[in-house]
Amino acid sequence: MRRVWNFERLFLEVPYANISLCTRITGNISENELRRALEKVRTIHPLVGAKVVFDSERNAWFSTADVPGPILRVVPKQSDSQWFDEIVHEQTIPFDPSTGPLIRFVLIYSLEVSDFIVFAHHTISDGESLAILTRDTLKHIADPQLEEKVIFPPILADYELKIPGNIVIKFIRRLIVDWYNRQWSKKRWFFDQGDFLNIHMAFWQKHTYKLVLLTLEKDETVCLTANCREHGITIGSAVTTAFIAAYGDVCGAFKGHQKIVHLPYDLRKRLDRPVGDVFCNFFTAFEFKFAYDPQKSFWQNAQTFHQKVRKKLDARDIVGYAQEIERFDPTLIDVLPSFALHAKDVPEGFSRYDKLSAFARDKNNVAFKISKRVISAYPGTTNTNLGRLNFPETYGNLRLERMFWAPSTGPNPLMLGGVGISGTTTFTLNYIEDTSSNEALRTATLIKVRNRALEYLGFPEKISNSAFL
Repeated sequence: MRRVWNFERLFLEVPYANISLCTRITGNISENELRRALEKVRTIHPLVGAKVVFDSERNAWFSTADVPGPILRVVPKQSDSQWFDEIVHEQTIPFDPSTGPLIRFVLIYSLEVSDFIVFAHHTISDGESLAILTRDTLKHIADPQLEEKVIFPPILADYELKIPGNIVIKFIRRLIVDWYNRQWSKKRWFFDQGDFLNIHMAFWQKHTYKLVLLTLEKDETVCLTANCREHGITIGSAVTTAFIAAYGDVCGAFKGHQKIVHLPYDLRKRLDRPVGDVFCNFFTAFEFKFAYDPQKSFWQNAQTFHQKVRKKLDARDIVGYAQEIERFDPTLIDVLPSFALHAKDVPEGFSRYDKLSAFARDKNNVAFKISKRVISAYPGTTNTNLGRLNFPETYGNLRLERMFWAPSTGPNPLMLGGVGISGTTTFTLNYIEDTSSNEALRTATLIKVRNRALEYLGFPEKISNSAFL
């Protein structure tokens, strides 16, 4: 068994923390061949067939014992945007960590072009992992006799990574965490899967998952790449800067802590000890403050942004608070992301209403104090950019056309997910919409933000009132 590190455990019971990757594939995919390939990649990547078990001290562990086989749903393809409807559907179906598996697959099938969706619990996977899993699945479809070699996932906590800040600040933070643990130990709350199901159902009755899409074809990607190289930056830096500038034009510039940019980062690319193409949650993040300066050109702002990114990466300043989370009491970690935020939203008549409403009224509980601080410190922008994936385009009679990467969402205004594959580039702007309020207007606003970002990037001809480009 592999222990669930507390940083991963943060995602264990959150209705909107699941992640998904859709891959558009040209060619006729056999359902039987796909099922056989999924069985093989499940052997190669153990967490694809994992569940969560708890020991007597409430520590969580991944186990592959007695986990059901891969879950694949096949539906006929009716439109090019159908993949998003299927992801919305999957969001409303909770995983059961105690039985597993913590991943599901959907094939939107047509004879010529199909969309293959991998939908996963964030505890077992990050965006790079979903891409690796998709590639390995296609490889095993193309070559059923391909050798299987198990790639065991590493444990993030085992790696020596820099935590930013001086030793005094680290010591003070450690004292604060210890104080939180002592306060929590005075009045612990314990929740189970039934409690989470109430949270999950109540949340998705009131909210819906949405996205606005920005896609660049091969010629457009070549053009943007050339412009970025001319200015010494990456596509990720250019797109993030464009969205921040566009949001300021449409909604007003970010203020206070929302000037913080949060960039998740694939640790596979920065470790001294290579881990290979592992399937697991193996990312960290870095943060910095950035404000778009309208007195400078777009490309000057993008260069400033990129310099901040490089400074963080070169200093290996890429962990932040993540390892500090390991010091928290596991039972406190369990309540922070979901129960402390959403217990109050469970309506009367739900099976666990009495318990959850009683917890919601316990306002002096330290869990609420921590959650309030976390929400108030949430960054304005997060961009989980997988970058350009150097994957083969063809797999037997199948060809990989493009990918759509949808990371987990949150309360920040800009939540982006980017991926480049087969010469194309795609960014999704992900958000949760409150269907019980006027927040439904948010889609129209974010389409304007996307369109303005296209202008900054040099593609005004692509502007559209549709959320899907």
